[in-house]
Amino acid sequence: MQRLCHVIFLLVVAFVLSPWTAAQDSAATSADAVLDRISSHLDKSTIFVGYFDLKNVDPEKSVASLREIVDDSLKKSTMPKEIKDMIQPMFAQGFDALEKELKEGQQGEAWRQFRSSGCEAVYMLVNSMTMAQCPARILCVLDPSTETATIDAVQKILETNAPTARFRHKDGLIVGDFFPPGLTDELRQAAEKALAAFDKSRKPTTRPELLAGMERAKSAPFKLVFAPDAALKGMIQMFYPMAPPELQEALPAKTILAGAHWISLGIDINRWIIDLNIKGESPEAAQTLYDAVIKFKDASLAPMADQAKTLDEQIMPFIPKVQEDRLRLTINRKFLDDHLSNIIQYALPAIMAAQQGMPLVPQP
Repeated sequence: MQRLCHVIFLLVVAFVLSPWTAAQDSAATSADAVLDRISSHLDKSTIFVGYFDLKNVDPEKSVASLREIVDDSLKKSTMPKEIKDMIQPMFAQGFDALEKELKEGQQGEAWRQFRSSGCEAVYMLVNSMTMAQCPARILCVLDPSTETATIDAVQKILETNAPTARFRHKDGLIVGDFFPPGLTDELRQAAEKALAAFDKSRKPTTRPELLAGMERAKSAPFKLVFAPDAALKGMIQMFYPMAPPELQEALPAKTILAGAHWISLGIDINRWIIDLNIKGESPEAAQTLYDAVIKFKDASLAPMADQAKTLDEQIMPFIPKVQEDRLRLTINRKFLDDHLSNIIQYALPAIMAAQQGMPLVPQP
């Protein structure tokens, strides 16, 4: 599982930071086209779709690009010189280690094999009716001309990095079902049987909410869309009373569910944009959710007395703003240049702990 996490990290770095040509950027793909290849795996209970376009990814260039961005933003940053002098070596060592892994390590080699395999895109699906037995399903879309031997090689790479998952090849896809870790053989067999029965009875359909979320991020090679269905909403309402009372008071479950009809995250590196959209059921629902978030923020900062105003100024840029019937936050190069100091200030404990090989939370 740890090895799979490393591969996924490389995927994310590549998707978030790969240099795309202007022609590729302008050719936005519609949500219908993006979801067409996997339509038989979608139904009314699908609550999450992740889409990763692999056709033009170069992790080594991506890491070099990220390094340049961080260095440039640090130079422009107004943070104190002593903090810059402390964190710059940390970032440099981290990038050195990542670049070495990509060039010489096992994960870099696995990525190169995967990239050259003919796999055009990777999808991740979560279904509310099967997530207890199968938390996630991954679909690798293969080039139609991919030979059987290559498909077997790709499947072997996946099986090596995710030994608890079950992979199979069907209809131009490599389908991977991820089961909860630690299952006994008996429980694993029962989970596989239940999932197979659900697949057999599935009535394929694409929820409008997922289509709308994918369409919102259609120009991005990296898209994540979450849209809770009735079953998940019921679970949230059932368990929400276990949340801290101050959270329930400021952000009632009804407000969250009405204000977050669907959530879409798109990352388009050619324009240096990360675009988060939280779609409400109505403009009023979006405004109510925003007001509730601000109320919770103010209540959280109130006990901090003299620091509250400064913290408020630092936090507000990261809170999505109301735009008609949605909350939206857009992060681009200018945003990073303006707010990198704040990001590093909050991330500094984690950065230092990672540098020293220490846990973020004190151990008993």
